[in-house]
Amino acid sequence: VVDGAKAVLGTKNSDDFFDIVDKHSHVKGIVFGHIHQEFFSIRKTISLFGSPSTGLQFTPGTKEVAISNESPAYRILNLHSDGKIETEVVRVSQ
Repeated sequence: VVDGAKAVLGTKNSDDFFDIVDKHSHVKGIVFGHIHQEFFSIRKTISLFGSPSTGLQFTPGTKEVAISNESPAYRILNLHSDGKIETEVVRVSQ
């Protein structure tokens, strides 16, 4: 299981990042990529969305990089004025 705080952009200073984010109650979600797999977690009240790659996918939960058989994909976001976030990952044919 990937720690959502550490997964955000793979930053080494994720605690500093979240110290800033925590000061802004209007932040409802954080979207990030370059992890080559779908990811979702919640940290406090903030949804964390990792977007899959439009190319190769990595196998989740492995210590070494491993290529998955999953198709390329992208994430659609619908952002609502009340702060609600609807999202869907769409797989595409290769």
